[in-house]
This record gives sequence, structure tokens and C-alpha cells, in this order.
Amino acid sequence: MHTHTEPPAPLNPFLLAVILAILTIIPCLLLPQHLTMTLLSLLLFGIAAVYFGFAVADGRRNALLIESVVVLIYLGVAVSGLLVSAWWLVAGYVLHGIWDLLHHNRAFGARVVRWYIPFCVLYDWLIALFLLVLIVVQRSASGF
Repeated sequence: MHTHTEPPAPLNPFLLAVILAILTIIPCLLLPQHLTMTLLSLLLFGIAAVYFGFAVADGRRNALLIESVVVLIYLGVAVSGLLVSAWWLVAGYVLHGIWDLLHHNRAFGARVVRWYIPFCVLYDWLIALFLLVLIVVQRSASGF
């Protein structure tokens, strides 16, 4: 009987999340605001699309349907973050962290390797916090 074992985390998931968040934030601080928002919008969509990939690997139709609908919702959130308000991106990253948590017991959506969930939750929420601070600082700098 063949038992499936998960690959180990490439690093401590929390450390990996912090490192990748820093590597995401650095260019965001160097780019003009519109490019930062474009980058973070594309990234939010890409992060959501990873779960579509997990659903394809999972092979269950129900998981594929759920993750397909969710990725389309995140596409709308990402576009709204560009065209309507950056607050959509903050909400999108916070909600994606919650979406990650919904996968922790493998009862909902695609089956995901266990280390990915804490990694993605922390990464999502660090980027949401960065965006929140960026919006607040920009708003106070402009006199609003």
C-alpha cells in the first residue's frame, strides 16, 4: 500500500513568510505608488491562483469548482484595488489569510500541503499590514 507523504517545508513557514514579505515590500517602497498598487494587485491575484493549482493537483471536481470561483472573486478584488481604492487590496489580503485558514483541516477547498497554510496566512497579513500603513501614511502626508 502506497502512502502519500507531504514534502517538508523548504524553511520554517513563518520565517519564509517574513523573508518573502520583506522581499515584496522593498521594491514597493522604491516604486512609484501606481506601480506598487499594480504589483500588489497582480500578486493578490497570483496568490489566489495558487489555490487553483492546488485544486488541479487535488483532482476533486468540487475543489476545482470552489477554487475557480474564488480565484475569479480575487481577480475582481485585485482590479477593484487598482480602479476603486487601495482599501480593496487591504481587504483582499486579510480575507485571503482567512481563506488560507479555512484550508487548515483539509475539509474545505483544495488539499494543500500543511506548511503552506501558516506561511500564506502570515505573508498575506504582513502585506495587508504594509498596505494599511502605506495608505495611512500617504493619507496623512496629503493632508486628508
